[in-house]
Amino acid sequence: MGEVEVPKGCFGTPSRDKRLAVIMHLFYALIGEVPMFLDGKLVNVKAGGNGVYVEFPRPIGRVKLYYTGHPEPLTIPRYLNVRSRVTVKGGLVPGWQTDFAKLLLRLLRVRTPSRVESLAKVIHRVEDVFRVGGIQLSGLRVDVEGDGRRISYIAMDRMKRLTGLPAALGALLIAEGRLEFKGVRPPEDAIENPMTFIGKLEEVGLRILKFK
Repeated sequence: MGEVEVPKGCFGTPSRDKRLAVIMHLFYALIGEVPMFLDGKLVNVKAGGNGVYVEFPRPIGRVKLYYTGHPEPLTIPRYLNVRSRVTVKGGLVPGWQTDFAKLLLRLLRVRTPSRVESLAKVIHRVEDVFRVGGIQLSGLRVDVEGDGRRISYIAMDRMKRLTGLPAALGALLIAEGRLEFKGVRPPEDAIENPMTFIGKLEEVGLRILKFK
């Protein structure tokens, strides 16, 4: 396996989700430096940089995504045979929301947890502006390349289902004794047969598209 780009996250603007933590999560993902696995080694890169356009099926479509802090560049090279690259990129739909957030963070020099929280509280009070043009849908795309082949997996659903269903299924497998381990392990290490796991997710209504 040569390269993994996971997840390429494209997040819609949920009309009823007014939690402060959602805004704080976005801001944290766009400030400072974040780890990426590049050229076979772990390096820190500028969060919110290296923007690329990524295609999703409708209604998301083409969206620009940026380096985003997430654990996969740390865990995947440790547990899977990845030779070259593991990167994570994310953004909001429509794209102006990501650009606006980056502009605020830069102009206000938001670099510390206290300033992130303060700005997030302000945005939380007027967050209707972040829902203009938004869609009630989130997307996840994983691209895997190696040995001259490329495979992409795409899932689009509400964020609560994209995050909740895999976690619930994993908890169920542990409760049934079908996943046996102690301590904390990332999904790529804990799940022995990922295709079986994906199949079970589809059984509970999470559609996952595969492209070659």
